[in-house]
Amino acid sequence: MTRGNSKKPDSPVRNFTPSLRNTKHLIIATDKVPVYHEQGREPISIEKQILITIWYLANKDSHREIADRFNITGSSVTRTKARVVNAITSLMNEFITWPTGPRLHLIQEKFHEINGFPGVVGAIDGTHISIAPPKNHKASYLNRKKYHSLVLQIYHREIDEKIDIDCEFIQAVVDHQMGFTDIYVGWPGSVHDARVYANSKINLRSAELFPIQGHLIGDGAYPLSKTMLTPYRDNGHLSPQQRNYNKKHSSTRVVVERAFGLLKVKWRRLHHLEMSSVDSMCQVIAASCVLHNFVLVEDGPEDIPEAEEDGVDDNNGLADDVNSTGHNKRDYIAGLLV
Repeated sequence: MTRGNSKKPDSPVRNFTPSLRNTKHLIIATDKVPVYHEQGREPISIEKQILITIWYLANKDSHREIADRFNITGSSVTRTKARVVNAITSLMNEFITWPTGPRLHLIQEKFHEINGFPGVVGAIDGTHISIAPPKNHKASYLNRKKYHSLVLQIYHREIDEKIDIDCEFIQAVVDHQMGFTDIYVGWPGSVHDARVYANSKINLRSAELFPIQGHLIGDGAYPLSKTMLTPYRDNGHLSPQQRNYNKKHSSTRVVVERAFGLLKVKWRRLHHLEMSSVDSMCQVIAASCVLHNFVLVEDGPEDIPEAEEDGVDDNNGLADDVNSTGHNKRDYIAGLLV
């Protein structure tokens, strides 16, 4: 196929929503994307570099296909997306923030309106991102479903002044509107959710981050505690009160699974990352999460197509329920939900 022959450079632009086209103003303001001069060709404007990168993130096209679509070389695609992705991740502390003050109270109220579950600051979970096997430590990235992956868990990182993206596991906390309130990208796919959470700042600094009686809700892979409420383990002998608690816990927590589903629907590059650098993979994941939140802010949740649940069971075992304070708090809330 001759470059620019069958696919016009502006054809993808018509497929972008106004909110995605508006990202260029934010990215240009970072001053991290200069005009790119490709030898022997017309300079690639900042606006075009941004569109190329958004197209890359939103589709599964190869570098060659993207180069043909935008009438540039494959090497220019590589350099362009690296530069723009770096600019997008520099916006993390603006678009992915831990709730405080009135926003925190609003989130708790909105979660309560779903099914009466009190005190919820966010829903937490992790998801795997399929990747090409890294050159080093391949076995660490092999998850229990026998494919190589990074794990995304979302949690608070606003307390960090410096953007420092570790990469291998994606953990996430979301609000009632599927917005990420923080992300943690940095553990291999073989690592258990509970271990990732135990090493996260949201756990280590929970006393600073959670209001009195505030907590996250997570599935059985997480350890029960005062700031992490999990379902009762179903041993076949749960009481009606405990079953009711589990039902309302699940229907409230499902928002995080829908958030992951929406993330992967809109940013289809996350279906599989064919890259040699783990650091670059993490940057792409983080940039996609920033854009996810930007679109939610710009379009509003009511304007976004209904997102399916992630559809990936990432639990690799149940955590032990040994925290007495967590047990007492869960029992108390179970009583309130009757």
